[in-house]
Amino acid sequence: MNLTNNLLETTREFEKQFEDILPSVERAGRVQDVLDIILGRFTLRKLQNLSKCESPIEKLMCLCLWEQMEPLKSNYVIHLLPQWEVQIEGREYRVDFFIEAWAKCSPHKVVKVVIECDGHERTPEQAKLNKGRDRAFTEKGYHVLRYTGKEITADPFRCAQDVFATVRKLLRANDD
Repeated sequence: MNLTNNLLETTREFEKQFEDILPSVERAGRVQDVLDIILGRFTLRKLQNLSKCESPIEKLMCLCLWEQMEPLKSNYVIHLLPQWEVQIEGREYRVDFFIEAWAKCSPHKVVKVVIECDGHERTPEQAKLNKGRDRAFTEKGYHVLRYTGKEITADPFRCAQDVFATVRKLLRANDD
């Protein structure tokens, strides 16, 4: 739990620092230089995407997904998009995270994964809506992964590892 709290606190500090310095840094035209110094390996794009996350568990999941994604970039192209709008048969759905990935050696075989972070007690009505959404995504070729807030806070790295194990498995299945 300490790791989880530390990650959340670090994320809050990064966001605060970014918000505080952005106006003056933009005027100076040195956004990337200052961000590299203050935030290490976090890029402006990652911070912008992190700010799109709507809850602490989404931010925690996002950080862990980035961490798990880095070693895969040598073999795969992976786009991780928080709070992404997906259109299916004229309906727009906003998902917590959308991943689009392909192996660099086979760019025509793309996998699409939707990740939902369920952070509150689900009512029967919400469960029914979620199942309907999941079916709509699955029918259009998306793979849906749902994690509870308890799962994410208990072991966010395991959740992120699970996501990318699924991505790799789907990419290998596409090779067949």
